[in-house]
Amino acid sequence: MSSSNKTANLQLNSWIGTDRPKMADYNSDNEKIDAAFGSHTGDMQTHLSQEDRERLETPVYVGTYFGDGAIEKTIATGCPFEACYALVFPLSGAAIVTKFETKACTHYFAAASKAGASIGLRISGSDIIVKQSTSATVGNEYAALNAKGVGYFYILFRQPV
Repeated sequence: MSSSNKTANLQLNSWIGTDRPKMADYNSDNEKIDAAFGSHTGDMQTHLSQEDRERLETPVYVGTYFGDGAIEKTIATGCPFEACYALVFPLSGAAIVTKFETKACTHYFAAASKAGASIGLRISGSDIIVKQSTSATVGNEYAALNAKGVGYFYILFRQPV
């Protein structure tokens, strides 16, 4: 016998002392609960805003460019979002080259955020600005993020949700 009373939302059994529950009553309640939760958890529209969906669909943007040797170059990435982090590294070759006889380090790799960056890289909205050093910076370091003929790969990261 099903219960004398039912719950308001899912119409589940709400037994009283004189009711005589049967296995079918429990199974019926379980099916209702399973259907309700299955429908709810499968509905991706319910809990995500359009902005959240875009963030999940495109958390990173990648691309390549080739250096032309200019001291500074703006890479118009075409990224659909404003980057909060960026990585740039060579398509082949070492990320950092050290000349031990002169103690000079040439950096073909860089990381940047809105708050700051390593040598030779800045973020400007969805674009990145790379530098090619002509003289050493502090500590005998050189930026080589626009070396002529070198191919580079970049990864731009969207602001986390």
